Amino acid sequence: MATYGLYSEPTNSGDAMKQVLTFKWFMTTGVLAATLLTSLGANALSDPCSLIKTATPVGLGMSRDEIRAYESKLSRECQITTQFRNIKLKLQADFQMGIESITEYQAIRYLRRSDFEAAKAAQIPVQKKYQIVDPKDKGKVVAVEEMKTTVWDNWIIGISQLGEASNKLLRGQHFNVSDLKDVHVGFYRLANEDEDAGSKSDKANAPNVGLFKPAHEADVYWWEFRNREEATAAENILTQVNSQFRKMDFLEIVQGDYSDILRVKYNVLKRGEAAGGKVVDVIYGGDSRVNEAHIYRIVSFLNAMIDQALTGQHMVWKGKMMTPTELAYFVQKYYVAVHPFADGNGRTSRFLQDLVLYTFDMPHGASGDLMENDILITFPDYYERAIATKAQMLSKVESCMQSYKKSNLRNYKKIKLSPSVLDYSCRYLD
Repeated sequence: MATYGLYSEPTNSGDAMKQVLTFKWFMTTGVLAATLLTSLGANALSDPCSLIKTATPVGLGMSRDEIRAYESKLSRECQITTQFRNIKLKLQADFQMGIESITEYQAIRYLRRSDFEAAKAAQIPVQKKYQIVDPKDKGKVVAVEEMKTTVWDNWIIGISQLGEASNKLLRGQHFNVSDLKDVHVGFYRLANEDEDAGSKSDKANAPNVGLFKPAHEADVYWWEFRNREEATAAENILTQVNSQFRKMDFLEIVQGDYSDILRVKYNVLKRGEAAGGKVVDVIYGGDSRVNEAHIYRIVSFLNAMIDQALTGQHMVWKGKMMTPTELAYFVQKYYVAVHPFADGNGRTSRFLQDLVLYTFDMPHGASGDLMENDILITFPDYYERAIATKAQMLSKVESCMQSYKKSNLRNYKKIKLSPSVLDYSCRYLD
């Protein structure tokens, strides 16, 4: 039986719902981080602020300008980390609540920004955003009180596995591929989302929990480009992305046209019975014949970097130093490109991302602001967007705290009972 922090393998859906409620209780009391990050025998991890004071190793393959850029990134990450920790302390002291109970902060971990804004405009609880239609009649929108929360609750159970996974790393143990497969299982504990999720259901991508996609010589492409210019522009970006993967030794050496993880192909037969022989330009993600090897590489990389951080040293790979945030988002971006599972790759990629951030006691990623494009973007640009959206999210949380005081809401109970006087983003999230 797999056990991860607040999560332990349920024997039925009733047990699974108890896990959701248990996780929500920890969020309410605001002791989640302290409870989950503390374990006997845990090592102290160097964070961005301590790394600023740590001498850089000799013999790096970095120019002076590259080292200065790295130090500048550490400084920005230190500022964000300090702001985050101060916010958590202030929330607990002034309102007896955890930061995860603020609607936008928690919801943007999972919902796309466009979906969050749509829920806000319609005043639909974020927990129900992905279940607004009747699964038996996809054209029928159900009343809010009839909407289920299966998709959200599955995510809550899944993300609650962060605690023990982080503790494992802090104890100097490794997070293995078998752990990753268990995490994937943990994101699908409740009733079948196909049956409950309405418009979000996708029977073509049944999750096959805990199992990587079987090797196949003819994988299905991801999506079609609207025109040749769009495909060519994408290919230029992916050439840079694959080049970085190759320099970091993350690509398997294979015979065939799938040596790159991300590929643009031209004049491919369009999918579907009604395609009628039409050809289109398309993008392919990780090839199922080498997906598992690629996942072993990225998991080994994550463990090697954390091992270095546990010694209080800078994290170095192939002669290049990486900051904690760079590590988190690089792992996420590589993993989502590989796409090893039939479904749930977004959830598990962001689990790995937040596992790194959580372990360093840094704010989670504002993933909903990044989901629209985490493929057709180079890593330097992706990192800059990640840092910017993270800073914006913390500013939003601070504005929420100000609104609580302005409305004379002195504890989480009053905040919870006063949604009408608060902006949707600042409301208490059960």
